Amino acid sequence: MQNNFYPINLDISDINVLIIGLGTVGYRKLCSIIDICKNIKIVSLDISKDKLTKISARQNIHYEIKKYESYDIDGYDMVFACTDDDETQRQILSDISTAQKSRFILANFCKHQENSNFANMSSIQTDDYAIAITTYGNDPKLSKNIREKLENFPLY
Repeated sequence: MQNNFYPINLDISDINVLIIGLGTVGYRKLCSIIDICKNIKIVSLDISKDKLTKISARQNIHYEIKKYESYDIDGYDMVFACTDDDETQRQILSDISTAQKSRFILANFCKHQENSNFANMSSIQTDDYAIAITTYGNDPKLSKNIREKLENFPLY
């Protein structure tokens, strides 16, 4: 299988990010960008009290507890589709495809990676360096396992 991904570091501080679905995967995506992005919106049918308490305290996060609607992607540059609902996933894919006729949207479909135009990397980050591991979205658990082994590897 050909890999069409190009590894890159992006400054996403000024990118408007939409996360659809705030289950385990959506929350993990949120935690990875929460201190970087200035504008994050969450659309989810359900948000646990614990998660709601954490996100309510943040100025850079806005949320709506509701079903995803096509207009939700308006003005967003990066979309994480983290819902388990296949019908909603298809709608998001259709909406992004339509929107991309006039602008580019970074899209990550957590359940259907084949629809994504980017894949997250498991990474080790320090002030001095970063190491990123990817399986191109095919096996996130393997990426995590490799990262955890590298975290315990002596550098000197």
